[in-house]
Amino acid sequence: DGNVAADHEYDEDATSETSTLAYSQEPYATFQDKASELSHQLFPYSADIKLDRMKGGSSNRVIGITTSGRKMKKYSCDWFRTQFKDMISLKHDEPEKYVLRIPRWESVSMEAVIATLKVIGDRAQIPTPRVIAYSLSEGNVLGKPYMLQPRLPGLSLNTVYDSLNLEQKKCVARQITKLIPDIATITSGSAGTISASNLANNGSSDIEVSRFPICDPMDDPSFTPSIAETPLEFMLGQCERWREYEEASGMAWHNIWDAFSEISESLQKYGFLEDSGFCLAHGDLLDYNLLVEIRGSTSVEITAVLDWDCAAFVPSFVAYRAPFWQWINDNEPDYDETLANKVPETDAQMACKAVFEEMASEKFKRFAFAPEAVFARRMFKILKDGIFSDQILDETKKIIRGWDELHPEDDI
Repeated sequence: DGNVAADHEYDEDATSETSTLAYSQEPYATFQDKASELSHQLFPYSADIKLDRMKGGSSNRVIGITTSGRKMKKYSCDWFRTQFKDMISLKHDEPEKYVLRIPRWESVSMEAVIATLKVIGDRAQIPTPRVIAYSLSEGNVLGKPYMLQPRLPGLSLNTVYDSLNLEQKKCVARQITKLIPDIATITSGSAGTISASNLANNGSSDIEVSRFPICDPMDDPSFTPSIAETPLEFMLGQCERWREYEEASGMAWHNIWDAFSEISESLQKYGFLEDSGFCLAHGDLLDYNLLVEIRGSTSVEITAVLDWDCAAFVPSFVAYRAPFWQWINDNEPDYDETLANKVPETDAQMACKAVFEEMASEKFKRFAFAPEAVFARRMFKILKDGIFSDQILDETKKIIRGWDELHPEDDI
């Protein structure tokens, strides 16, 4: 689920029916009447409003809205202006396209998503979708919360990337290499997610941040205000928060949290933790969350960055992650941090990695490729989300064993 839809995201009836049944949602045949009524409330002066079924996802139901023309009284100034345009064949105003997004589940925090987009839009020149109107309650004709956004131009990068030529892929690589530090210029003195309370603030206010919740991923999280601390204090604090949570549950991985605390101290010693502050990271900056328009045989423009649901203030080594999906194969997982240093196999992969190495700052490249930073990012995910599966437990052991091989002098 992105935060907005591109022009091409229409869904076929069969797919839409399948998703409606899968999520036990009200059928579109009846829901569209409510959506139409809401659309006329949102656009009371539009002469023509058209609704389109669009491809949603697991979190949101999505409906396209196209408005055109303007309601006007006969013989009014607007009416005469329209008649004059018709007489001399002047072009009428283009239809305007929007997206109506309705959460499928009550647990989806639409308020936090809207607050995140507001914070970014107020503070950085990053192409993100705007929110034009929204309702956080069920007190509307839909009987559900909703948000209204403009439908942005462009195609999802993952649908066109393989068809791009070498120069076009290098153009994309240049923009992504610049985009990551641009996002990281938004900073906070505390770690965590952007709080929904920022909706009431303006762009000059301090950003309010919520601590990463300590709970089972199947439980509803409880968010509390984050505190100002150094990255080292944050990482040591996460170890203790999870230890206390596990002790209350009757079983704690003391050896793991002890080892992670020691690795955190070593990261500070080796210069991978900055003295203060946290950077904003998108959290899922991959091809399917980027909209692009092809401008020419050597030029592609990123028109929007979508899906900010995973955005958070994190230590710099997390924010400055290499966009290595551009130099690995399609069958290799883009979440596998161990692939950051993979040697590219094709000309396009080599060219994209070369663009990154040429454009990125020394700080960016150190955080991107240093084995300590790779281990740190793998550890951060566990510090944020906890240990709730055998797979994650195995990952903790690999991190500790790998660090011990990298720095045996630390005696972890």
